[in-house]
Amino acid sequence: MINTNYIGIIVKILDIPKHRRLQNKFYITEFRGQFRSKNQDRILKLVCWDKLASELKEFYKINDYVLVEGYLFQPDLRNKDLFNQNQKLVKVTVTRIYPYLSKPNYQQNKT
Repeated sequence: MINTNYIGIIVKILDIPKHRRLQNKFYITEFRGQFRSKNQDRILKLVCWDKLASELKEFYKINDYVLVEGYLFQPDLRNKDLFNQNQKLVKVTVTRIYPYLSKPNYQQNKT
């Protein structure tokens, strides 16, 4: 059976990833990412766990573009705090993350 909530998307990291340790000694990192959809910018909240969370903190920074694979999650809209918001908050639990270069950084050899 195919899980239709699994996505792959290129996002721009918008803020400093917040890295914390939970009581059960797992690491979690949360950050916001921006992607383009139908000529309009959209924002996602991305969540990474354990080893991936540590790697994210070490290798990526604000304004980096990354290719993210993960599972979509949309909180229950009956929650009063979320109900008052104009925009639905969509989260992605990240399973894989890769650097993405939109323009290669070549140095041409002039001779």
